[in-house]
This record gives sequence, C-alpha cells and structure tokens, in this order.
Amino acid sequence: MKSNFPIQTRFFSGQTPYAEAMKLMEKLRLQRTKEKVSDQILFLEHPPVITMGRRPAHQDLKLTLDELHQKGIGFIETDRGGKLTYHGPGQLVIYFIFDLNQRGLSIADFVWKAEEGLKLYLETLNIHTERDAKNPGLWIKSHKIVSVGFHIQKGITTHGVALNLTCDLTPFSYLIPCGIPTSVPTSVLLQVGKSISALEAGQTLQTCYTQIF
Repeated sequence: MKSNFPIQTRFFSGQTPYAEAMKLMEKLRLQRTKEKVSDQILFLEHPPVITMGRRPAHQDLKLTLDELHQKGIGFIETDRGGKLTYHGPGQLVIYFIFDLNQRGLSIADFVWKAEEGLKLYLETLNIHTERDAKNPGLWIKSHKIVSVGFHIQKGITTHGVALNLTCDLTPFSYLIPCGIPTSVPTSVLLQVGKSISALEAGQTLQTCYTQIF
C-alpha cells in the first residue's frame, strides 16, 4: 500500500555540517515512524568531511585524523551502509526518510529508484552512466559520479546518495572510496564542463523523484 502522505522536499542553503544533518535525519526518522511527517527528501551540501559506514574501514584511510584536520576535513562514523566516502562543497547530497512498507517498496526497488532519479538527470546533461551489480552507485566505466549509502530501520530509510557536481576531487585520494581501489572519482564539471549548483540540480531532481516515487 502506498503512503497517503505526499513527499516533502527541503532545500538547505549554504553548507550543513554532517553531524547536524545526522541529528535531523534521526529526528525525522522518529517522526516518520509515528506518521507525524510525510516521506522526506533533503537536498544539501556538506563542509569537507570523510564518513565511514557500518563496515569498519580505518585501513582504507590514507591519512591520519590529525592530517585530515590540518587540511580542514572532518571524520565521522555513521550507521549507513558501505565503507568510506567523501562529502564536500560542490557535491549535492540527497537524503531520503521514506517508509518503505507504506510505499510497498523492497529495499532493492527503493535503491534502484534513488539511483534512477540521478541517472535520468545526468542523461539530460548528456552524461550516460551505468550500474554495477557488485558496487552501488552510478559509473562511467571505472569513474564514479554518484555514491549510494543507506540505513534502514523498521522499514524507515535514512542517508542517501551523493552527486559530484563541481567538487574538488582531491580529497578522494586520501581514502579508498567505498573500499574499491580501482574506483576513480569524476564530476559533472569534468565530464561536460558545466558548472551546476547544488540548488539548480536539486530543483530538477525534485521533479524527477516526484515522478519516480
């Protein structure tokens, strides 16, 4: 059965600290569990931060935490799936707080739809991406442009997807992204030379996701 609630989308200006976003996601997750809010999609950017998922991956970090701090990059452990990834300015991060049971979606179907919105959006920019059955996200051969990592508790999702728009890709070299040594990060700017803001991309994706879900 699908949810009786519409999807509420929220756009955050500036850079939202990762820890602040985590607190908001948990608050919304609890509210969604009690059906006090509808399904939520959050569009935002983070200050530079490397996050680690539930799978221990300290060995995939190439710098010490002190060295990261000196470069102005934070480090936070999270409850999402996956290993290490990087978030920073110029990268659009999209968080989903969805009740999969009410929408009648399996986890696989939900993740596919979350990826599909970005896949369709990138097609409008003439960027053709592929899925990898073993490694979530969207790929252009060995180049990764979209990262995916979710947490699902009692049918409610948190965390989401990240699209590299114009972000500095150098910090990805400080880690083994998602534990895949052959993964090479790329961005919309590198692929087609377009400088697109997170707000601009988010507004288009809002329409994509409304149609998909």
